[in-house]
Amino acid sequence: MRVAVLTMQKDEGRLLESWIAYHGQLFGTDGLHIVDNGSTDPYTLDVLGNAARAGAKIFHNPSPRDFERKGEIISRIIAERCRRFDICFPLDADEFLVRFDDRQPTSDKAAIEAELQEFLDSGKQVSRLLAAIWNEPGSTFGHHAHQYKVGLRSDFPVKLDLGLHLYDHANRRDLVDAELIHRGRLGIMHFHNRPFADTLGRARLKLAQRVRDFEPATLRDYNGAGGHLIKYFFMTPQEYYAQFSKHEVDLAPLFAPYGLEVPFSRLPDEDASTLSAAIAAKPKAKGKPAPNTAPGLTAAELELFLSALRVATNVLEFGMGGKTILARGVVRGSLVAAHSDPAMIEKVRGEIGAGPGSFELLHADIGPVGAWGFPTSKQQNHLDNYHLGLANRITPDVDFFLIDGRFRVACAAMVAGAMAADAVVAIHNYRPRPHYHVVETVLRPIAETGELTLFVRRRDVDADTIAALFADHRADPR
Repeated sequence: MRVAVLTMQKDEGRLLESWIAYHGQLFGTDGLHIVDNGSTDPYTLDVLGNAARAGAKIFHNPSPRDFERKGEIISRIIAERCRRFDICFPLDADEFLVRFDDRQPTSDKAAIEAELQEFLDSGKQVSRLLAAIWNEPGSTFGHHAHQYKVGLRSDFPVKLDLGLHLYDHANRRDLVDAELIHRGRLGIMHFHNRPFADTLGRARLKLAQRVRDFEPATLRDYNGAGGHLIKYFFMTPQEYYAQFSKHEVDLAPLFAPYGLEVPFSRLPDEDASTLSAAIAAKPKAKGKPAPNTAPGLTAAELELFLSALRVATNVLEFGMGGKTILARGVVRGSLVAAHSDPAMIEKVRGEIGAGPGSFELLHADIGPVGAWGFPTSKQQNHLDNYHLGLANRITPDVDFFLIDGRFRVACAAMVAGAMAADAVVAIHNYRPRPHYHVVETVLRPIAETGELTLFVRRRDVDADTIAALFADHRADPR
């Protein structure tokens, strides 16, 4: 098979050199298509010249406006110049293609080619690359994350966006019909995280055509393309490097077969000292469970729970306790948890530690409660505060729901009615409690260990089925 890999870059220097060497050894240099967006760095220009002599195709689109048209330009090259290839991968110059076996990436050429053949044999038009490893600068390690890049057949008519995606991030949905998408095991290593000064400089370069100035007030008000870069202008170097201590996957073995170092694994001396100081000063989470235990979870359940949390961005929990405290130390975006017992809320608030994202603890007021937050009053006029009181928190950006408290079936039905298509639901104590199993009319199990089960929404479920399930269990606090 013939594979094309396409990118647009400017002054990426050694990173571009690694990108060319890596993908060139995987697929052949003649499959590399590089759009240069006006590089002036001598080292980068030498890299481009060497690549051209080795057979890579170099295109020159030097203006800032061309960068804003990156998706359009790459789409046109695919349509006009790549028909002789079987598969095309539009990637950024900091993205390296890999295959995942469970959560472990591999750069093995035969393994990647086997996965590519599965895509071709599937008859699908687009290969969704869901898994990713983001690098941690100053080390050879990275951590798991989501992303939305694609591979595609060269004859597929494509209109990529600025980020080279076929995905509507605002509404969390693919822009291609589901029956055209192959969901295999390909993903990327993403070297987004650079030395701090480099990160700040590139953020300024990318935003220069999008903001009128770099005053703090202007930056805070900006919410357009590249808005994820704004945070770097309000960080100190120590705050920046304090983010990188997960160390989930060592990437060195993936680059070694190609004679390459892990990009950005070596920092300037000043940055290396700052990184060491940041890690040493990082707050330790109070009440954080030991690595192999968590309240109510076996070691195997904990491993499954953490594997789901680590790829989640925003979490909504119906219930509160030890898992909330554990999630606080992992969740990168927002963590929102609700409980019916004010005493439990205060207990968690006193024990919860620091974390990379934000958290909010809410009181679901259902009146007087007893053990485990069960309602003790026979009056039911407040019970809806538990599930319907959180209905407005089920937004498209929540990608992980933990149902671990009261009214579990009703909560599962309500979540199924509003959750994003790619979100995951976790229910603990599921298998040994048969009265929970009715949720499988609206949710489909995808993983299970012990008493912890992960679900996604059933594709064929209809609104009437969801509404009926909620109505039948609306007042059942189990």
